[in-house]
Amino acid sequence: MLAVGDKNVIDEMLKHGFNFGGEQSGHLIFRDFGTTGDGLVAALQILRIMKAKGQPLSRLAKCWTRFPQLVTNVKVREKKPFDQLDGVNKFVADAEKELSAQGGRLLLRYSGTEPKARLLVEGRDTKTLAAWSKKICGAIQKQIGVS
Repeated sequence: MLAVGDKNVIDEMLKHGFNFGGEQSGHLIFRDFGTTGDGLVAALQILRIMKAKGQPLSRLAKCWTRFPQLVTNVKVREKKPFDQLDGVNKFVADAEKELSAQGGRLLLRYSGTEPKARLLVEGRDTKTLAAWSKKICGAIQKQIGVS
């Protein structure tokens, strides 16, 4: 259950000594050039790599595999810590174990601006993602969800 946003990304980058980080939203942070997401810097870095490798982006992008993702929002009455909800942390731990074995991931957090729990599951198999989303979101809905 990770925090999101440029501030949290840069905090983790500093903590671990990374000079590149980002979020799925498209915020890419190149610490050598700044501490916030900057699309122009990202574009220039991609062009630099293309020139250095002497290859078009279409060829360079072949090393990247995009996994299916499922994002589910649950409207909630209150933002109770997830560890206080029966079964939620167990489901999350089990899902993380299964998804990480196939290169996937899971992110469960509350929205910072709306009364919602947000679950992102990513992995190779959409049926597995749907099953975990149903279990985790169902447990949240049952305990603090809005009807």
